[in-house]
Amino acid sequence: MQKIILFISFISLVMTLGCATKELRISTQNVQPLKSMQDKIGFTKIKGSLHIGDFQYAEPDPYRVGTAKTGLFDKLTPVYLDKPIADYIRDQFKLELHKRGLRVDGKSPYTLTGTIQKLTVDENANGLTVESAECNLALEFHVLKTKTQQLVYKGHVSSYVTGTNNALDSTNSIAPTLESCVQFAVEKFLSENEMLSRLDIDKVSTPPNLEPQN
Repeated sequence: MQKIILFISFISLVMTLGCATKELRISTQNVQPLKSMQDKIGFTKIKGSLHIGDFQYAEPDPYRVGTAKTGLFDKLTPVYLDKPIADYIRDQFKLELHKRGLRVDGKSPYTLTGTIQKLTVDENANGLTVESAECNLALEFHVLKTKTQQLVYKGHVSSYVTGTNNALDSTNSIAPTLESCVQFAVEKFLSENEMLSRLDIDKVSTPPNLEPQN
């Protein structure tokens, strides 16, 4: 009887470990960037103002952002945000620009809008190498005069980040990798010196030019 009980317990354990979630939903609240990226992305301090308008994302599913590998057998599992991707990118740009010293209100004479051309964050796990998460972001942005909607500046930023907070299981590193990717995109946005000059936005301090690495 004891052997039967042990066998049943073993089978139950295997089934539990092998069970993969049907989907992974990421909370976008209070997410911290990857630990390895915190000193590499940079933090440009600025002063000025910019109204943050609407962002667009044309993919069929406005919530799905990538794929994780869950369970003992690394089953491919869709990853979703808890808010539409366009809203998330808009809100993060607004938050990160405000943290860097910009006034982000409707009183600014200029408005930033954007089109998200690509956003993916996926978990890389094959059981043979160190696991990691990988994020790709491509964004076209437009700066308009707030009153007339006349185009003032048009540009493009792209961001790529890969890393992990846990080399044995990177599922929980997907959100921090996404956060790092967006922060890096904001820094690239602030490297558009011609745009900043047109918008009367001044750089107070500029960090070293460091690219995110593994």
